[in-house]
Amino acid sequence: MIAQYDCSRRQQFSVSRRRSGDQEEGKSGLFWLFATIVAGSIFLSVQAWEWNHLHHEGLWFDKHGIYGSCFFVMTGFHGAHVFIGILLDSRGAFFVSSSLDIIGRAHHLAR
Repeated sequence: MIAQYDCSRRQQFSVSRRRSGDQEEGKSGLFWLFATIVAGSIFLSVQAWEWNHLHHEGLWFDKHGIYGSCFFVMTGFHGAHVFIGILLDSRGAFFVSSSLDIIGRAHHLAR
């Protein structure tokens, strides 16, 4: 929960800095945007490692009944959410537009 809040705050901070007219604040915003991208990439790497580990332990979608199915579906959707966020943030790092503001507002429904 704290990591999610931290990601959301980092995202909001980067968007507000990038949208300001000040060049120094824009650079600061770019730093925080890349920090968000790096944190998301680390999360996806750890999730891939965890899935690989669980698969070798015998837990997979079709194993252990409802627990295996629910676990992989829920963590898979969260991984997809993080991956899409990385793609949108990467686009926002190169193109400052109104879409960056929309991405920032929609991220975890934070305003």
